[in-house]
Amino acid sequence: VVQRLSGFDKHLQAIHAREANAQRITPPLIPGILNVRDLTVCRPDGEILLDKISFDLSQGERMLIMGPTGAGKSTLLRAIAGLWPFCSGIIRTAEESTLFVPQRPYIPLGSLAEALLYPNLSEQNDSKDRLAFVLMNVGLADLVTELDHADQWFQRLSLGEQQRLAFARIFLSEPDIILLDEVTSALDEESELKLYQLLCEASWRPTIISVGHRTTLRKYHDRLLNVTAFQAGIDLQTSKTGMAKMLGVVHGGLSQMAEPSN
Repeated sequence: VVQRLSGFDKHLQAIHAREANAQRITPPLIPGILNVRDLTVCRPDGEILLDKISFDLSQGERMLIMGPTGAGKSTLLRAIAGLWPFCSGIIRTAEESTLFVPQRPYIPLGSLAEALLYPNLSEQNDSKDRLAFVLMNVGLADLVTELDHADQWFQRLSLGEQQRLAFARIFLSEPDIILLDEVTSALDEESELKLYQLLCEASWRPTIISVGHRTTLRKYHDRLLNVTAFQAGIDLQTSKTGMAKMLGVVHGGLSQMAEPSN
């Protein structure tokens, strides 16, 4: 056990050293656009999952990431959000706010109102009327009377209800860039349709990247990225150290409001 812990510690130190020495490249940034250049996403052992992905998204554009199970769709989304360190390339945005929403959203202990406002608990300026309106819009009208009620909401709510609550958070925080990871997997197609229509019609015109398996998701997006075109199966391990070369991703001006998953 001691040997394994020591090896793990050396592995982390090597990764941090490479990140510190990584070349920081800052290409010209076009305001209002998410720029991804030569993004390579790896497993922790150095095996390449997806190789050299590049794309640009303008404000209001919606892109769907699709591919077979295990192809790296969710890992790619986490890399774009800055939550996956085993990657190399460039990701640039202007000063937009970004919200990453996992399949099972994190719900803290406390009142339902606090669960709705998470992670911006310090900014509780939203009126109860607005919270109630958003709850009704996402199909949680039965919970309007319980906004001040403290409970273990992560246990009380079904996964489908938790995913509806995650959409409510989106409409309350109005982030500029939204990264959605299988966020309607526990909902029926009719509910999925209503929630995505609300997003598509949102007045602040967010840029959206979704991961999903359902073909019904395609009609809510302008662009499709099939990750099978970027699968490589190449090992980046070096012969000297036996560890992967992880140069790190440059996230320029990326303001994150990432939700941890339970």
